[in-house]
Amino acid sequence: MVNCCPRARAALGPIFALAVSVRTSGRPRSALVLPTALLALLLGSAISLASSSAFAASYQQFDGFTTIDPIQSVSGGNHPYSGNDLEPGADLSSADLNLADLFKASLFEANLTSANLSGAYLYSADLDSAILTGADLTGATLVIANLSGANLSLADLTDAVLAGSVGLETSVGAALYSVGTNFEDTGFDPVAAGWTLVPEPSAALLLGFGLSALAVRRTNR
Repeated sequence: MVNCCPRARAALGPIFALAVSVRTSGRPRSALVLPTALLALLLGSAISLASSSAFAASYQQFDGFTTIDPIQSVSGGNHPYSGNDLEPGADLSSADLNLADLFKASLFEANLTSANLSGAYLYSADLDSAILTGADLTGATLVIANLSGANLSLADLTDAVLAGSVGLETSVGAALYSVGTNFEDTGFDPVAAGWTLVPEPSAALLLGFGLSALAVRRTNR
């Protein structure tokens, strides 16, 4: 059989088995016309199924027993991510998990360097000792997530919801946050931790106008 992933083999296996059965039945060649046409139809359907789901990824929940396969999107339906499965210690650097539903995901010691997790639903996720250096977590939901020992250097937590999350005080590195980042019930002080406050777009725009006006004024002198 074609060398492919387990999901593709599962989808295509019965079709190949049918092909072998038909071709070795010993019937005259003319008798194979209809079965061959049917085989082509079935094969086309199987390939379509394989292309849509064979490469989808899964994630493991921290109970150690539940696997969500495939990953779902917070907006409904299967998430398009097709890289490594999400599990403890997985290499997920630069993974595009924008708007992924990762409820109770087990990502202990996972490498999520520069991953796109913007808008992701990480409610009660286990990110203990995970590497989130440079990760995009803007607008992500991290309610009661475990961030103990996580590396958050330059992770962007603008407008993220961290309410009730634990372990922030033991996290490593200075992350980015905004006035919209929710630290409720964490007891965490981003200022004391040396995190960088990202100015609101309106404030940054006003600052830009001010600097431009100042430059024009100096030029006209």
